[in-house]
Amino acid sequence: MKKIATAVLLILIINNVYAKDLVEFIDIDQSPIPLPPSELIALNNNKINKILADDGFSHLEKKSTEINNFTNSLNMAKSKKLKSMKITNIAQSHIVYEKLSDLKFSFKPFNFNQGNLIAVLPHGTFKNNVWTGVDRFFDIPNIGIARLEELDLGANQGKVYMFKTEVNTKVRGKEAISKIFLNNTSKLENISWVENNMSYTLSFQPIKSSLKKTEVSSLNSSMKIIQPTFSAYSLTKELK
Repeated sequence: MKKIATAVLLILIINNVYAKDLVEFIDIDQSPIPLPPSELIALNNNKINKILADDGFSHLEKKSTEINNFTNSLNMAKSKKLKSMKITNIAQSHIVYEKLSDLKFSFKPFNFNQGNLIAVLPHGTFKNNVWTGVDRFFDIPNIGIARLEELDLGANQGKVYMFKTEVNTKVRGKEAISKIFLNNTSKLENISWVENNMSYTLSFQPIKSSLKKTEVSSLNSSMKIIQPTFSAYSLTKELK
């Protein structure tokens, strides 16, 4: 059994057990696994003192951890990208691919109609010579970097738990969680949802020049930000 807990959502991968309902909305105290103390504190604080972005629904947090994780993953993808790679019968999740067609999947990945593909990273499990998940980075020129993570819950026999207090919008008609993380120099937007038997997370980091002085100074006050033309939420409309 593999369990992953975060303040955004819980992904529970259960081997050899089929989850009838692939998403379940729960209260914080109904978590099927113990949350790390720091995440539990963050969830309870958000429940009591929610700070909203100027879009009116995204939860706003002054937090560098998610921003650093995104940057580290992007740098790793860029440094390990291979110019060409033939598919083999050996699962190699540590390899970064240049094209989606270099891999086979248990699902049909979304077409993303924005930016240029930077790298493709397989994840999930490798079953019957196909991957059950994929992670892609896109460069949107002069705008920022987008990341799309897709996981086949059905093939993984898994389930997603979403905290009711964190659900704040809808994507493609499905309940979703949208968060914006800020530090003194950067901004990262995340939006997660479940659709059919798939779990999705779309992240967006605007280039530093688009983080205006008013946004930086707001970190020390209400933490509100100016709603950009491009956002993680708006980019979900580019999924086909």
